[in-house]
Amino acid sequence: MNSARTFVNYFTSSYHLAKGVKKKGSTLRNEFLEEFVVYIPEIIEELEGCIQNNDVSTFYHKLNNLKFLCEYTDTINRYWYLLRAYSGGLMRLADCPNQQKAVEVYIYYYNKYGGRRILKDENWFENLRWKFLDQLIEVEDDKELYVLIDDTYLSLAKFFDIYKTELLNFLQSVKEIIN
Repeated sequence: MNSARTFVNYFTSSYHLAKGVKKKGSTLRNEFLEEFVVYIPEIIEELEGCIQNNDVSTFYHKLNNLKFLCEYTDTINRYWYLLRAYSGGLMRLADCPNQQKAVEVYIYYYNKYGGRRILKDENWFENLRWKFLDQLIEVEDDKELYVLIDDTYLSLAKFFDIYKTELLNFLQSVKEIIN
């Protein structure tokens, strides 16, 4: 509830400061929060459809619409970044899933995050990202790669369910505060 309260307070303050007139700012704040409680379930539904249809590219891009919520709860933050990492890796593999592409994806991430490799054991998210990348580089043939991709899709779906639950709990808390 504290994270939802922080969220509501932030937007309440923002609208009051930006508009200067308390009544007009309050109206805009209420409109924003009312749209927010409608918008989030729609985005969740779209993301679920992407997972069900194995449309990882659309999932990856649509997930970005929820990034602004990362600063309000640690759990939403962790799972958002994990979902982006997994879907980003799968998206890069999807256009041509073969052993050579797996090596290219590994090299891409190693070049991008190589300096952060020392954080491997620092936190949960980094461990899972590097576990996926380590498995990617160890793939010996296309059949193994397809198994890894399938396993990663299952993990993505499982982690999305946790993320969705956290979002819906957050949304419920916001609803309780604004009503």
